[in-house]
Amino acid sequence: LGVMAEILEMASFRCLMGLSDCDTDQPSSDAPLRKAILAATFLVGCIPGAMLNSILVDWIGRKRTIVVAAGIYEIGAAMQTGANGYEMTVIARFIGGIAVGLLSTVVPVYIAEVSPPEVRGRLTSMMQLLITVGILISQMINTIMTRIGFDDENSDAAWRIARGVEILLGGGLLVVMAFLPPSPRWLLLRGRTSDALIALATLRRQPARSISVQEEYAQIREAVLLSRRVGEATWTQLFTVTGVRNRTFLVMLLQVCQQFTGINAVMYYCTLMFMQMGARAGAENIGTIVVATVN
Repeated sequence: LGVMAEILEMASFRCLMGLSDCDTDQPSSDAPLRKAILAATFLVGCIPGAMLNSILVDWIGRKRTIVVAAGIYEIGAAMQTGANGYEMTVIARFIGGIAVGLLSTVVPVYIAEVSPPEVRGRLTSMMQLLITVGILISQMINTIMTRIGFDDENSDAAWRIARGVEILLGGGLLVVMAFLPPSPRWLLLRGRTSDALIALATLRRQPARSISVQEEYAQIREAVLLSRRVGEATWTQLFTVTGVRNRTFLVMLLQVCQQFTGINAVMYYCTLMFMQMGARAGAENIGTIVVATVN
């Protein structure tokens, strides 16, 4: 999301993707449709990713799901970086969308389950803040690439470097997750009580026999036992049980209304919007950064 607004308007990218004539730089007749597909394919990929998450987080655990998603993200980022045409880019963006769909749902769960109770809410809410900060940084990277002269019709360096940075970030996530323990709650759900205690002690950097670790472990264990007594909910109960149905539709409505604000369209096409509004050369990049900052 963060890098596409400016990449879509880079001369070399437009030429390679068939968005414009390589000699005259005039837009092709189907350029709007091609741009829309490039933008939407990523979001379409998020759908199966989010749906898969409901299975993977309980099957292989929160940590392993993040690792799998990061691996898929690396594949998508590498394919986009080395893309040799439109079709490969579309497929790569779909793969990247699957990864982001997984990560956007499993990461909040993992953060909530490994965080100390007193800062749990703050750490979970910071995820969205850091996402917007990441979008801003990616916009700035694109602008820097353009300003130092990488963006011209004879060089793919500007957009390939921007995509290459994504590979580094995905690799960083894989490295960080190697040093983090699984969720203690998930380990308890799987009946691995001793592993859950060790994981909790590791997270709190205290001995497993310390009073605070034992108390928190007892609270998590009680919550797990309670959930087992209540039983697992089914998909149909989300829409048939009155109290649950209301909450389900409320959450869905909030997500739909968020998208209807048009923020995704603005983020994908803000560079083009500024250009069509008559912004002087180079100013459209600054405008894009301003939009990302406000976001």
